[in-house]
Amino acid sequence: MTTTKDAIDQARAGTQELHKKLAAGTAKDHAGIRTEIKAAGEKAQELANSLKTVASSQRGDAKQHVSDAVAELEAASTNAKAIGAANAGDVKHAGQVVIREVQDAAHSLSSAVAAKRAASVAGAK
Repeated sequence: MTTTKDAIDQARAGTQELHKKLAAGTAKDHAGIRTEIKAAGEKAQELANSLKTVASSQRGDAKQHVSDAVAELEAASTNAKAIGAANAGDVKHAGQVVIREVQDAAHSLSSAVAAKRAASVAGAK
């Protein structure tokens, strides 16, 4: 059975991996960049969906951070889908927006992990 802490840690690791992959950006042509960003958008949506149930079981700061991560991942997914309509000049900028949103989601999940740790330490005293 996966605990909530494990689920947040797994989502954080997945989000960090997604960010690394996007930041590496191996594609150099616009078609390749579009393909990479669209695939990242699908992964971001999967991560957001998995976090929605986790968010509902959280309390306090951790709940807010997980909810923020869900919103950031959903925004990344939406913007990744919209990249198909972007003109060639806007593709790189649109990709940078998606990267920034995924990075923000990873940061929010790291904050959620820290909040959960702080709460467990406070509860142990």
